[in-house]
Amino acid sequence: GQRHQEGRQAQIGDKDAVHGADQGTGSDAGDDADDQRVALEGKRGGEFYTPSSIVRLIVEIIEPFHGRILDPACGSAGMFVHSADFVKRHQRAPDKEISLFGMEKTKETIRLAKMNLAVHGLSGTIADTNSYYDDAPEAFKGVPLVGGFDFVMANPPFNVSGIDKAKLKTVTASGAEIVKPRFPFGLPSVDNGNYIWISQFHSALNEKGRAGFVMANSAADARGSEAEIRRKLIESGAVDVIVSVGPNFFLTVTLPCTLWFFDRAKPRTSRADQVLFVDARHVFNQVDRAHRDFRDDQIEFLANIVRLWRGKESELVFGSEALLRDRLGGLDAYCDVPGLCRAASRKEIEAQGWSLNPGRYVGVAEGEEDTQSLRFPASRHGAVGHGGQRNAEEPVDLGRVLPCCRAAAHAHQRKHGPQRAEAQARF
Repeated sequence: GQRHQEGRQAQIGDKDAVHGADQGTGSDAGDDADDQRVALEGKRGGEFYTPSSIVRLIVEIIEPFHGRILDPACGSAGMFVHSADFVKRHQRAPDKEISLFGMEKTKETIRLAKMNLAVHGLSGTIADTNSYYDDAPEAFKGVPLVGGFDFVMANPPFNVSGIDKAKLKTVTASGAEIVKPRFPFGLPSVDNGNYIWISQFHSALNEKGRAGFVMANSAADARGSEAEIRRKLIESGAVDVIVSVGPNFFLTVTLPCTLWFFDRAKPRTSRADQVLFVDARHVFNQVDRAHRDFRDDQIEFLANIVRLWRGKESELVFGSEALLRDRLGGLDAYCDVPGLCRAASRKEIEAQGWSLNPGRYVGVAEGEEDTQSLRFPASRHGAVGHGGQRNAEEPVDLGRVLPCCRAAAHAHQRKHGPQRAEAQARF
């Protein structure tokens, strides 16, 4: 039933974290382990309603003040509604500042999207099309999918299989078969759509464009051909910010996720060689026993970390001042904070096998014992309401487990039999 499924997804989230911790430790499980992990992680993500607090955090970080916004997996158009709210909050008129372009292949969902826009007094173009294969949606009236947008926002379905890669290629006048321009870093050899989505998000941006999207945790450490695409993305300088989000934010599944942000203008800044990693797994508001979200001040706090790193001023509309003073030491300047945020250089990222897993870089909060990193008190991370109480059923965060703890985990596997050990060993 539903409870069993959610419990299974919680286990999946934990295993994905273990897999991330094991990267670079000499494991040679290879792509087979990746495939098995992905099978368990599931095709979630964009198949479900995106929580508003996740959308708002994406909006606050990419700051879509003006220009064309694309959502190639637009669902019911929630990304557009929150973008308009952001523009209004900054005393501007959405209908004059932003143009909305969505792509969706399910007719019923398109109707919902158009209704959602209408209810909020917005107009936009929703193309009835398949985002993988359509290079020039007729509804977009000539707006190009390569380099045509100032912002891209999306919550795509995770780990999609069965994409026809022949349709992602074209034949030149000389008869040579090449990958279409929408996928400038090549196509993954594995049967998984994550990096197909990631590539088209990047290519849709103009030279100053920003993207923010939800992605499966597994993509940050995926190996083989996916790692090669990730390396090229990082070397382009466009990878801007990576944020880890804990479990229980989605209404129907409990798995954690990662938020990726691109900034095509970043290579021309002083931050060209850096990526900002934020571990927000301990920042949350416990709505009820099984669900979490971000409070307004927490969204503003996380976005202000990024603003300060970019050399911009903090926004203090929603009361994030206390969190900034407590966790970042002030309101005026960015600094690395163990257990929360760290700006890593490209050399450091290369040394980690081009991983974009924040847990590899952010580390553990100062003063915490290594073994306590399994269960951080939420209150130490400015993290919650409800008196700072930890959810009793919160999945243990294994993303930072030390080698000695992994050895103990393997011993636990052996004790509980081969079937359980096999499931754990996949990660």
